[in-house]
Amino acid sequence: MDTRKLRKHHLGDWGEKLVLLRLRDHGFEVEPRGGFGAYDIDARRPPDDRIIRVEVKTSKWKNEGLRDRDGGPLYYWGWLVKDRDRHELRFDFLVGVAEVARDIRGARFFIFSHAEAAAQPSLKPRPGVKPKNVEKKIDLFGSKVNFDRARASDLHLFSPLEEQLNTDPSQFEDQWSKIR
Repeated sequence: MDTRKLRKHHLGDWGEKLVLLRLRDHGFEVEPRGGFGAYDIDARRPPDDRIIRVEVKTSKWKNEGLRDRDGGPLYYWGWLVKDRDRHELRFDFLVGVAEVARDIRGARFFIFSHAEAAAQPSLKPRPGVKPKNVEKKIDLFGSKVNFDRARASDLHLFSPLEEQLNTDPSQFEDQWSKIR
């Protein structure tokens, strides 16, 4: 395994562990699934004991070739919802973990229901902007201004969900009450 893949693996493991702790703090009994399954965590809240399937995606602050109209790079957190090899989404909730360097919190958490994540439109591969294995994704920019700069460069790259997320992140950030 090369260093880049190892670093990415550790980032994902870190995000999953943070989500496990947060779910426990919110009264869930949690069990990591391990491996490369369709989702990462089984969560249940007594007395119901219904299993809730949670997928965790962790992102560092990045640029995957996205530029504004003037050619300036645009940075964001981005979470894969569906790759081109997967036929269906097998989770009930997607938790997007945003690694925040040089911040005491260390991470921000964004919760999306299955319906919200599944409604993301499929993307056409765009060399130099989006990896060809990404079919559905959710991107969060550092500000509404930067999101508007990104959207101005390509109106078809972002969905209504991403507009809602980038306009008012509080609708998704730390919304653990959605998971039930």
